[in-house]
Amino acid sequence: MNARLFPLSSGAAVTPIARDLRRVVADLAAHDGTGVLLTSHYLAEVEELCGHVYVMSAGRHLAQGSPAELKAATGSHRTIRLTVTDPTDRTRAVADTFGAVRETLPDGGEVITLRHPDDMAGPLAAAVVGAGGSIGGLEIAEASLEDAILALAETGEAALVPASGARGAAR
Repeated sequence: MNARLFPLSSGAAVTPIARDLRRVVADLAAHDGTGVLLTSHYLAEVEELCGHVYVMSAGRHLAQGSPAELKAATGSHRTIRLTVTDPTDRTRAVADTFGAVRETLPDGGEVITLRHPDDMAGPLAAAVVGAGGSIGGLEIAEASLEDAILALAETGEAALVPASGARGAAR
């Protein structure tokens, strides 16, 4: 197997040269069977391009696995943001029951933020409406590789994910 090293610095994806390099890296790994070792601090790019990730901090190997495996191993959760236009004590009690964080908006509304591994948007919205609240907006954001790596950094402990068998292009 051929191997290449492509060091990218944080935020490099915004330059035209880096965009071309990104395309070349993806093509090499996907079509030529070339193993690519990509180093980067730009985690959105790592998540998009890499099938396997090694996380290092201060020279210490903290974790390895696919982005999905790392997110699962660190308990990274999706984030649900529900805007309540007319919050009441009952809708606040719903947020508290779900273990959500409440933030008061300048217009008097509230944003209820819930981080949870399961899709709790439906049950949370139904409970808020059942408590007499009106929903002004709903956003759901899936956990990112950055969330997983921040969780690793916060604990300072290695959360090693066993390497799944040798695959064509280790990245």
